[in-house]
Amino acid sequence: MWHSLKIEEVLKKLSTGPDGLSESEARRRLEKYGPNELRERRVNPVLMFLRQFANFLVYILLAATLLSILLGEYVDAALILSIVVLMGAAGFLQEYKAEEAIRALKEMVAPHAKVVRDGRVRVVHARELVPGDIVLLEEGDRVPADIRLLEVEELEVDESPLTGESVPVEKNHATVLPPDTPIYERSNMVYAGTYVVRGKGKGVVVATGMNTELGKIAASLEEVESERTLLERELDRFGKWIGWLLLALSAAVFVLAVMTGEEVLAAALTAAALAVAAVPEGLPAIATTVLAIGALRMAKANAIVRKLAAIETLGACNVICSDKTGTITRGEMRVRRVFVDGKDLEVGRRLKSSGDVLSGSGMDKLISMCALYSDARVEKANGRTIIKGPPTEAALRELALRAGVEDADERYPRLRTLPFDRRRKRKSTLHALPDGRVLVLTFGAPELLLERCRWIEVEGDVRPLDQRAREEVVELIDTYASQGLRTLAAAYRV
Repeated sequence: MWHSLKIEEVLKKLSTGPDGLSESEARRRLEKYGPNELRERRVNPVLMFLRQFANFLVYILLAATLLSILLGEYVDAALILSIVVLMGAAGFLQEYKAEEAIRALKEMVAPHAKVVRDGRVRVVHARELVPGDIVLLEEGDRVPADIRLLEVEELEVDESPLTGESVPVEKNHATVLPPDTPIYERSNMVYAGTYVVRGKGKGVVVATGMNTELGKIAASLEEVESERTLLERELDRFGKWIGWLLLALSAAVFVLAVMTGEEVLAAALTAAALAVAAVPEGLPAIATTVLAIGALRMAKANAIVRKLAAIETLGACNVICSDKTGTITRGEMRVRRVFVDGKDLEVGRRLKSSGDVLSGSGMDKLISMCALYSDARVEKANGRTIIKGPPTEAALRELALRAGVEDADERYPRLRTLPFDRRRKRKSTLHALPDGRVLVLTFGAPELLLERCRWIEVEGDVRPLDQRAREEVVELIDTYASQGLRTLAAAYRV
């Protein structure tokens, strides 16, 4: 709804304005709407543990344990009971750890937010946001709630956590869209769980907590009924089959024993002993062990298995329908191939560059240009290097880091940036050279740069970009595109 309203209408409906809410009004709305956080479905650990024994084969094992105790076979009873408990403990531990990992999804919501209240900018905990709050967004921020934009400045948002689209979406606060516009086309909105990769923005909170689009997804997951897996159904069916068979055999043995002159009590004990001996107490333990090994192997591949029995179901699948971005893929870009010095080269994991943008080889110059051009930031967290920024620029920064180029900005300080816009369709950066000259770097669509370039550098030799060279580059671009690669051209001028 909010994307189909004008800014003035949105502010009026939410009873707010450019100066934001007052502190007292914010507290009142917090009591009315509740905290801005996803509702957490807490599973009782005791019930989770007891749920591991909810199949017919386990019931037979428990019955066998009871009969063993009645027959005085305490060792057998202890053995069967220990198998049942170990089987339940393995399933419980796996499911409990999986629930804890899934609960970490709450971290997708930003911990803090910059808001305007009483006309002053202040930082509050994201859970304190309420509808009507005016929020300021900057590059690198995680969007804390669903927000209708009021102002933007070259704002681009990565919405892949919500839509799966890895390319950042350019936002425009002035547009008014039809009510039935899908989420991925709502250019005047930003949503909780997404993050800003470029520019700045200002907007008004329209939904918080479970009322956000992210909250609706969480709510829909809670409503999904838990179904028994294929393995659980098969084991249950096998258990029932075994159970009825044992009852029939025990009854037959009891009747024959009585008919041959056995006392009723002795015949009953004989029939019970037969039932206990025939119970396949090792089957559940073996199945659990095999599935636990599978879960361990999948955990090493960073795959969370919620229920052990689901592993067998996965193995029985012929077709898997899955979101791609961030699921099958990592939701990141990397430079895979480059065309430099007239050669089409595969970019390996190990690179070495001098970082000289003036007199180095063609590859040295290209890598240095990537380092200077990219605005992606490098952060260290838990011993890992994290690159934050637009996917394309993050890929260029990663290429430079892979080649060991980290000080390019210090050697060639940036003087100015000409940002990408709809008219230019390219981005340029200006850098100071040691001799006082200015280096201009431009990255953009290959077709666009080909129209504006007159020269091409091949192994240090600057040559005219004639028709033959242009056709060769265009043909290579088509080849890259047919392989699913995104293409980006780089040019420089001193």
